[in-house]
Amino acid sequence: MPEKYEYHSSKEYQLKKLEYISDEIMNSEGNILICNTGLSITDFDTLSEMLKLHELAINKILIPNESKRNKKLADGQEAYRNHSRWLHFYPGEIEDIYNEFEAEIKSLKTRCENTETKILEI
Repeated sequence: MPEKYEYHSSKEYQLKKLEYISDEIMNSEGNILICNTGLSITDFDTLSEMLKLHELAINKILIPNESKRNKKLADGQEAYRNHSRWLHFYPGEIEDIYNEFEAEIKSLKTRCENTETKILEI
């Protein structure tokens, strides 16, 4: 996408990214899987609104299960213990990142609770 568009701000870039994803969904035949989008909850809301205009919906969002999230936290803590003098993290930043991600997952689950979008932990 960066080669396809000229971006002037991260907000413009993100909107173009959502438009691109929306176009790909609308032009596909049948169900598709889009991975590692890096979308925020607000981005999912925007994308959902774009798709509603064409009577389409996001029916599943896959997220890592609790075991995988906890392993990633443990791996990050281990890396920090072993390499803290080379990392540009403050003490506790690994845990803060983990807690922010957990809060995003909780918020996403709450937002999708009464919608046709299902959150699946894999």
